[in-house]
Amino acid sequence: MKYSPILGILLLIMSCKQPTFPERYKGNWRSPHDNEFITIGRSLVKYNIGDCGEYYVRESSMDKGEYVVGCTNDGSHFTYYVVWTSTEKVMNISASEIDKAPQVE
Repeated sequence: MKYSPILGILLLIMSCKQPTFPERYKGNWRSPHDNEFITIGRSLVKYNIGDCGEYYVRESSMDKGEYVVGCTNDGSHFTYYVVWTSTEKVMNISASEIDKAPQVE
């Protein structure tokens, strides 16, 4: 039986494993640095996200300018977003996707 090259490519793409959250966002939660504070904050404001009195970030190990952001107004209840600073896009993500919450000091 002959297989087309397109079928082979599709099978290869389908077999690629997506990285887990800890693989994509390595490291610990931290406060945003100088320019990160400005660019992430601009994106959050653009999307009218008002539950970010304080926020913490973890940068993507795969895509520069991509962050997962943990927002809180009270230091214990968090809402999570993925932020792409280059396009100022923001996507809400479920807390169940987060491997560990930020530790507020």
